Amino acid sequence: MRKILKSILPGLLLITLATPGFAENRSGAVTLSPFAGGYFLDHDQREENRPIFGLRGGFNFTKNLGAEAMFGYSLTETKPKYGSRETDVYRYGLDILYHFMPDRNLVPFIAVGGGFTNFHTPNSPSTQDHSAGLFNYGVGFKYFVADNVALRADGRHVVLFHNIGNNSIGNNNLEFTFGLTFQFGGKKRAIAAATPIPAPIAAPTADTTAPTVSFTSPANGETAVAINRKITATFSEPMDPATFTASTVTVMEGKTPVSGAMTYAGLTATFTPASDLKPGTTYTETITTEATDKAGNALARNFVWSFTTAPAPVEKVKAAPAPVEKVIAATLAQKVEAALIVLSDQHFEFDKSNLTKEGMIILKKNSQILKDNPRANVRIAGHASARGTAEYNQKLSERRAIAVRDYLIKEGIAPERVTTIGYGKSRPATFEANPADINSPAARSNRRVVFEVTIK
Repeated sequence: MRKILKSILPGLLLITLATPGFAENRSGAVTLSPFAGGYFLDHDQREENRPIFGLRGGFNFTKNLGAEAMFGYSLTETKPKYGSRETDVYRYGLDILYHFMPDRNLVPFIAVGGGFTNFHTPNSPSTQDHSAGLFNYGVGFKYFVADNVALRADGRHVVLFHNIGNNSIGNNNLEFTFGLTFQFGGKKRAIAAATPIPAPIAAPTADTTAPTVSFTSPANGETAVAINRKITATFSEPMDPATFTASTVTVMEGKTPVSGAMTYAGLTATFTPASDLKPGTTYTETITTEATDKAGNALARNFVWSFTTAPAPVEKVKAAPAPVEKVIAATLAQKVEAALIVLSDQHFEFDKSNLTKEGMIILKKNSQILKDNPRANVRIAGHASARGTAEYNQKLSERRAIAVRDYLIKEGIAPERVTTIGYGKSRPATFEANPADINSPAARSNRRVVFEVTIK
């Protein structure tokens, strides 16, 4: 046994040369601990003090608490008065260990346990082989030199209980051992991710790029611009607001400057005229090279663009409508077409072809006039305002004309006397300067359904 341990221990010691890693006493780990040391017996015992060698094997229930079985061997001899006979001492035990500071490289612990010792003296008939129960306790430490390897030292007080012949004897022995602990498996502590070293911050590069105008509203050459429109210019980078003044930004009607207020926010400079622009007039805006970005870079050249406002709407003079009966009478007598009645936007639900209550009252009244004049036929023409696509407005005007026709037929007018047509927004009654304003007088006048009387 002693020869085996002497051959193994030098190799085990080489493992301690490994670079220490993230060491700790791990929960759930299995441990093996070869050891060597000295076994010091009570002076009342027959045997001499001698070295001891052995192996411990254990399991860590937690980082702190573990259990360990051990086997030790010592080759000693009886004292001279007992014949100086070689004696084999076999020590067996089971210990409970409690570790302190288990997350550090140095892990001290305390141990307590029990077992038994067997004394065997071969070739000595005069010496009786015997066994003794034992109780031991003590302290020790592990010093981790690698993730799974630790140097270890133990010191134990071992109390033996002999039954030799008819005598019960107790002895107090001391055991000091040194060795290694190898641990396998177990739950490793999570390693925090290393904080990355930030890359050196490069010195900022000076801005030498001239800004540009990337967008204007109105656009260059745009026509039919609303007279109450604000004029904006959007830049390629943030500009210095202090450089937008009455001298750097001008709006001209020919050679006459337009008064107004200049503001800047985000990337956009905005000119708000003090009053509405003139209809049908061309205006020119200029931003000079005095306008700079925040680094002091000016526009490469003056930026100039122009636009034209929408012409003033032409007001139509409308004659006072004649009574319906007279319109029909004149139409029949002269054999010409004439307008019978106009249903305005208020006679339909908004953006729909459903008739309102007011629209139904008017149609009911005029259906009776058509009944009284059977030679009069009616063509119903639907119209829409300028807002929206041509396709959408065309379909809406057709639906409204059909809704009126269906109501007249329901009131008893023969279907062959009523025809429909939709013009969409192609035949406005009034020019719409701002199609987006759906509530303007021009827009409301364009949303209509017209009865046109024809001769049979």
